[in-house]
Amino acid sequence: MFGILLQLGDSRPVVPTEERRYKVSDLLPAAFTESALGLDDFAVRDDAYAAIQTRLNEASSRTRVIMEWDKAVALSDNLRIGSNTDIIFNSGKGAVLMNGVSKPLFRNRTDRGYGHANIVDQNITIHGEGILNGNAINQERGVYGSGMAAGVAWHGIRNIDIDGLSIFNHKVYAQEATNVIGGKLRNFRTDIGDVYQGPNMDGVHWDGHCMDCLFENGRVRSNDDAYCINADDGYAYWPTASHNNPYLAGFYNINFNGPAQNIIMKNLIIDNERTYHGFGIRILSSTSRVDGIEISNISGVASDYALLIDTYSWYAGAIDRPGKGDVGTILVDDFTVQTKHSTGGNEIPKGKISVTCSMENFVATGVTPNTLSNIPLVHKSATDFHNIPLDYGTFNVNGIDY
Repeated sequence: MFGILLQLGDSRPVVPTEERRYKVSDLLPAAFTESALGLDDFAVRDDAYAAIQTRLNEASSRTRVIMEWDKAVALSDNLRIGSNTDIIFNSGKGAVLMNGVSKPLFRNRTDRGYGHANIVDQNITIHGEGILNGNAINQERGVYGSGMAAGVAWHGIRNIDIDGLSIFNHKVYAQEATNVIGGKLRNFRTDIGDVYQGPNMDGVHWDGHCMDCLFENGRVRSNDDAYCINADDGYAYWPTASHNNPYLAGFYNINFNGPAQNIIMKNLIIDNERTYHGFGIRILSSTSRVDGIEISNISGVASDYALLIDTYSWYAGAIDRPGKGDVGTILVDDFTVQTKHSTGGNEIPKGKISVTCSMENFVATGVTPNTLSNIPLVHKSATDFHNIPLDYGTFNVNGIDY
């Protein structure tokens, strides 16, 4: 669309020499009772964690595991997915998290949340109209050492292709990711449901060290940001958490902060008309570089902002490494999201497009007027919360310089 060249994927694939195929139903006892995975009518029944994990463990640089997922199961722990794994969901099948597990349902096998050279896991595909239900009302926020109770967690993957997946009732982020190269997320849905709406129930959160990624054809209903590229979402300190714990229960470790670049977001719906503070798209940079972001054909309803580009320094003391931001180019087109006021209010500078971050080049076309509220089309802050001046280059919306 805009001429930014993205190379989605990597030229150094791991090529396995053996293939092993499994069907979930063949791994389970005859008397196994399936769970219900519906958005607000889910039910937790028999556990399939050990049976499935045993077979997933066989995937390696030499062996590709292909798992046909034809049952609705409960999980007593998160499934760890390594290189050369293909999961193929039958429509409507998947998993629900058992009560009190408080972890992601899926995560990659070898956590490498930062450093591209450190990545171990690669070439993972998750296809089909599967459902992962986080059973949020019966989970804690997370487990120290294991991270947040997200829907899925990807920390250090080269080439992951997710197509058709729905994530319901996630306690914290639906999809959390750092240090992903060549990630594709397509034809997806996330929805928090109506049973439980708590804080930080974001949708897609692909953050620091992510590059050459694609979000395409998605619908998100969230109780926070719907889609995020937060380069600096890590914290050295969080109340009650150890400074040295690599996976805080609340948020990321500060080492996960890092550049995010060459990410396309297109054909996305923000479905937050009925959530009390379901926001839109957020891009966050305090000190890490964010560059080469393309956003197009975005519709729906969001609270307070449809697009926020910020440093988090509009809120005093909210981040460990405050800075005025380092954003290169962001290009937006066909942006028809409507914005309403959130319930309860917050300190976020409101605007259909709200910017509190130094930026070199922002060009938006096809941005429609806001008709749901008196929130302005553009809010552009001259300084951050600490009155530090912000630096702007080109900032143009619908042909008008701001």
